[in-house]
Amino acid sequence: MRARNTSDPNTFRLVLFGAFLAMLFARSWQSFAKLPADPGYGYVSDASRDGFQSLAIGDPYFHLAARAIAWLTSFAPLEWQAVVLSTLVHFVWAACSVYIVYITSLEAIPRWVSAIAGSMLILAPHASESSLGNVGNVKWPLLAAAMVLCSSTRVLTLHRVGSIALLVVTGLTQPLGLLCVIPLLRLGLKSGVDRRRLLPIISAVLGTSVLQFLKVGPTAATSGRDARVVDPWDGMGIFWWSGLLGPIMVACVTLAFVWVGKPRSDGIRTLATNLSIGAVVLGGITYRMGGIADLYFVVPLTLALIAALLALCDLRAIGARSRTVAVAASIALILVPTLKWFSASHYLSSGPAWSAEVRSSQELCSTSALQLVEIKIAGNSSVQLECEYVLRG
Repeated sequence: MRARNTSDPNTFRLVLFGAFLAMLFARSWQSFAKLPADPGYGYVSDASRDGFQSLAIGDPYFHLAARAIAWLTSFAPLEWQAVVLSTLVHFVWAACSVYIVYITSLEAIPRWVSAIAGSMLILAPHASESSLGNVGNVKWPLLAAAMVLCSSTRVLTLHRVGSIALLVVTGLTQPLGLLCVIPLLRLGLKSGVDRRRLLPIISAVLGTSVLQFLKVGPTAATSGRDARVVDPWDGMGIFWWSGLLGPIMVACVTLAFVWVGKPRSDGIRTLATNLSIGAVVLGGITYRMGGIADLYFVVPLTLALIAALLALCDLRAIGARSRTVAVAASIALILVPTLKWFSASHYLSSGPAWSAEVRSSQELCSTSALQLVEIKIAGNSSVQLECEYVLRG
């Protein structure tokens, strides 16, 4: 299990980036040209109205990466904006997955295992419900990459500017970026760790978390969503049960492997332990704050599966060949739900293409005295835009 490919790692990661993008486009081919119902067109509309200043809008928290993507999208012709938006969101997901590959490849594992670890985010089965190509959910892949970074013992050896930049962007996009401080504090408690190098990284996490807290306010920050569903419903299928309980079950089994099987590498043991703890804590907090919802399943399950993969890879209790078989069998098992829920769901794929709706609206506005026009989007929803804006688009 320890043979490593000596070819150029940058070429390897570039190839993976293209492969991950292809997977995302394959998963979203039915929804790629359509606008998700939540957050709808609001972010792009804000960017068109306020320009670069729209990046500072809170709703109620700062959502920097999503706002930046919407700002870039606002420069595209109106009828192409759904396609541009989906493409940019896919780029972020693929980049975060490649970053996970990079961090995990620093451990003593084969390169193909780190590639599979990165693909766990791209192939997350529950992403099919509302996350694929959705700018409103771009905060989740960023959180996954940031948590993998902070869970690794190599965090202090990496380029500090790049690490802090990821944490700042994540923190100003995702209020739950605060959870990254848990593995960092665990690292700081170890003897021999240069805590002075750790301080700027922790400060980046805490600083952005304070800004998010001040923006949201103490009441909203602790109360959660008003309309959350916390009780399982009659007939709740395996999709929802697996997302709710799967991360906890996988994480607990992984922790048993790590601490009973005693992996050879302390780095792998630390990374697998931190990711398992992070999966459980994140799953619990998102359930408390948001209830049972598909968007909260993606990162906890991704972290738990990466942790399990790493733990199996370095399990000392069995031989190298047996470990390879165990990893291969686990990957095959993981692919079952991915294949079942591979393509974007009805929530994302329903409704007409955005470009067709825009052209129809432009024709309607040019031949009538309407001031506002309704444009249908996915999820049986619609947005209202001013005819002046539509015609200018």
